[in-house]
Amino acid sequence: MIILARVQKDLKEALKAKNSLVLATLRLLLAEIRNQEIALRGGESEDLKEEQVKKIISREIKKRKQAIELYHRGHRPKLAEQEEREIKILAKYLS
Repeated sequence: MIILARVQKDLKEALKAKNSLVLATLRLLLAEIRNQEIALRGGESEDLKEEQVKKIISREIKKRKQAIELYHRGHRPKLAEQEEREIKILAKYLS
Protein backbone atom coordinates (compact mmCIF):
# COMPACT_ATOMS: atom_id res chain seq x y z
CA MET A 1 0.00 0.00 0.00
CA ILE A 2 1.65 3.17 -1.18
CA ILE A 3 -0.22 5.66 1.03
CA LEU A 4 0.11 3.55 4.15
CA ALA A 5 3.83 3.09 3.54
CA ARG A 6 4.23 6.86 3.13
CA VAL A 7 2.35 7.50 6.36
CA GLN A 8 4.50 5.02 8.26
CA LYS A 9 7.70 6.49 6.78
CA ASP A 10 6.62 10.03 7.66
CA LEU A 11 5.71 8.87 11.17
CA LYS A 12 9.23 7.57 11.69
CA GLU A 13 10.69 10.83 10.38
CA ALA A 14 8.44 12.87 12.68
CA LEU A 15 9.52 10.73 15.60
CA LYS A 16 13.19 11.33 14.81
CA ALA A 17 12.59 15.06 14.30
CA LYS A 18 10.46 15.25 17.46
CA ASN A 19 7.65 16.94 15.54
CA SER A 20 4.81 16.37 17.96
CA LEU A 21 1.98 17.70 15.77
CA VAL A 22 2.84 15.49 12.80
CA LEU A 23 3.50 12.57 15.09
CA ALA A 24 0.15 12.84 16.86
CA THR A 25 -1.77 13.39 13.63
CA LEU A 26 -0.23 10.39 11.89
CA ARG A 27 -0.66 8.16 14.92
CA LEU A 28 -4.37 8.98 14.99
CA LEU A 29 -4.62 8.30 11.27
CA LEU A 30 -2.88 4.93 11.60
CA ALA A 31 -5.17 4.02 14.49
CA GLU A 32 -8.22 4.80 12.35
CA ILE A 33 -6.83 2.70 9.50
CA ARG A 34 -6.16 -0.23 11.83
CA ASN A 35 -9.64 0.08 13.35
CA GLN A 36 -11.16 -0.09 9.88
CA GLU A 37 -9.04 -3.13 9.01
CA ILE A 38 -10.22 -4.89 12.15
CA ALA A 39 -13.84 -3.94 11.55
CA LEU A 40 -13.77 -5.40 8.05
CA ARG A 41 -12.38 -8.73 9.15
CA GLY A 42 -14.17 -9.12 12.46
CA GLY A 43 -11.05 -9.13 14.60
CA GLU A 44 -8.40 -10.26 12.15
CA SER A 45 -6.29 -7.63 10.43
CA GLU A 46 -6.80 -7.22 6.69
CA ASP A 47 -5.01 -4.78 4.42
CA LEU A 48 -7.15 -2.02 2.99
CA LYS A 49 -7.10 -0.86 -0.61
CA GLU A 50 -5.83 2.59 -1.55
CA GLU A 51 -9.35 3.92 -2.10
CA GLN A 52 -10.42 2.79 1.36
CA VAL A 53 -7.41 4.51 2.93
CA LYS A 54 -8.21 7.69 0.99
CA LYS A 55 -11.78 7.56 2.32
CA ILE A 56 -10.47 7.29 5.87
CA ILE A 57 -8.17 10.28 5.31
CA SER A 58 -11.04 12.28 3.81
CA ARG A 59 -13.22 11.40 6.79
CA GLU A 60 -10.49 12.57 9.19
CA ILE A 61 -10.18 15.86 7.28
CA LYS A 62 -13.95 16.33 7.46
CA LYS A 63 -13.88 15.78 11.24
CA ARG A 64 -11.23 18.46 11.58
CA LYS A 65 -13.18 20.92 9.42
CA GLN A 66 -16.19 20.44 11.66
CA ALA A 67 -13.99 20.98 14.71
CA ILE A 68 -12.61 24.20 13.20
CA GLU A 69 -16.13 25.52 12.78
CA LEU A 70 -16.96 24.69 16.40
CA TYR A 71 -13.73 26.24 17.67
CA HIS A 72 -14.47 29.45 15.78
CA ARG A 73 -17.94 29.56 17.29
CA GLY A 74 -16.43 29.02 20.72
CA HIS A 75 -13.81 31.73 20.18
CA ARG A 76 -10.90 29.27 20.37
CA PRO A 77 -8.64 30.42 17.48
CA LYS A 78 -5.53 28.54 18.63
CA LEU A 79 -7.34 25.22 18.59
CA ALA A 80 -8.79 26.04 15.17
CA GLU A 81 -5.28 26.79 13.88
CA GLN A 82 -4.03 23.44 15.15
CA GLU A 83 -6.85 21.64 13.34
CA GLU A 84 -5.96 23.56 10.15
CA ARG A 85 -2.34 22.41 10.44
CA GLU A 86 -3.53 18.83 10.89
CA ILE A 87 -5.66 19.14 7.75
CA LYS A 88 -2.57 20.24 5.80
CA ILE A 89 -0.67 17.21 7.08
CA LEU A 90 -3.45 14.82 6.09
CA ALA A 91 -4.23 16.47 2.74
CA LYS A 92 -0.81 15.68 1.33
CA TYR A 93 -1.71 11.98 1.34
CA LEU A 94 -4.71 12.54 -0.90
CA SER A 95 -2.72 13.99 -3.79
